[in-house]
Amino acid sequence: MGRKSGELIILSDRKNYCGLIETACSEGAKQKDACEIIGITARTFQRWTKSDSIVEDQRLNNKTPTHNKLPESIKMEIIELINKKEYRSLTPHQINLIKRRIFNNEKIPHKDKIFSIFQPHTEWINKGKAGVPVELGLRVCIVEDASGYILNH
Repeated sequence: MGRKSGELIILSDRKNYCGLIETACSEGAKQKDACEIIGITARTFQRWTKSDSIVEDQRLNNKTPTHNKLPESIKMEIIELINKKEYRSLTPHQINLIKRRIFNNEKIPHKDKIFSIFQPHTEWINKGKAGVPVELGLRVCIVEDASGYILNH
């Protein structure tokens, strides 16, 4: 029955699991082993049964607003921006990259990625340094003479 950590378990399943674990423990099984078979930790079982009755997952009743949720006004701005003629041509390219990455399990090279829709020429610059190993920008070559005058850029 293996479950992922943090997975939501509905109240009816919680009650069923607790009944099965309590039955197994009354017949001599260790609580930890019974919980592992169900796919939960012993601590989860203890948390579920610490009060008189098994309660519903409190995440369902959470009314706290998400702090990183985009406001509607910003969502609308983004949608308007995406629908502008100059950015519309980038959409098929991005969809293709996502398909390649997800469905074909392909690793997309940096040269194919778009790092900024406002400056499509922006590159991934691998510096190989300890502090800041990577930067985004445009490679620039500046040549100067012995006196410090810039000859070429």
